[in-house]
Amino acid sequence: DPRPEDPADAPQREAAERFDAWYHGVLLEALATGWVRVPGRDPEEIPHLRGALDLYGFNYYNSTSFGPHGPGSWSDLADPPVDGMGRKVHPGGLEAGLLRVAAALPGVPLLVTENGCPTDDETFRIRYVASHLAALERARRRGADVRGYFHWTAVDNYEWHEGLGAHARFGLIGFDPATRERHVKRSGRWLAEVISRGVLDPATIP
Repeated sequence: DPRPEDPADAPQREAAERFDAWYHGVLLEALATGWVRVPGRDPEEIPHLRGALDLYGFNYYNSTSFGPHGPGSWSDLADPPVDGMGRKVHPGGLEAGLLRVAAALPGVPLLVTENGCPTDDETFRIRYVASHLAALERARRRGADVRGYFHWTAVDNYEWHEGLGAHARFGLIGFDPATRERHVKRSGRWLAEVISRGVLDPATIP
């Protein structure tokens, strides 16, 4: 879901369009038709790509923006929530992305294979997950055949550039690297209740 920070700025628009073509458009067209059309290169047909999928796994954390200083994150809010790695929260990007894939690959079931946020604030994490589950449900009601949702991640992980810093913790289960002890966080207990009830009740969201 790449966007220019300033829609009137031609270089920003072009950067967003190139990013979208390379990372999304080329893949979806190839899977739908068997034709790989990389910008600036001759198209190539790979027939066995057409209809090769049993399902499509969709990872989503935030929407990408392109501005005068390069890529960043995008939100439709003037003052959006920001996660522990400085990325703007935009649940609508998950909904839009699922609908786009569903339109490009009709009949292919979808899974949200990664979604979560780095934070040491459990209220923030619960609200993030709740807003993205709601976006997923909106996409389903609009026709996307979404079969499941996987949260990233179960246990706090070693993040690529941030290591085990508190602001980069994605887990529903906390991990102490010194003692190796684990504990279920408030967000983990909350999501377990949502799964058990099968309903996302707004009254349970802090």
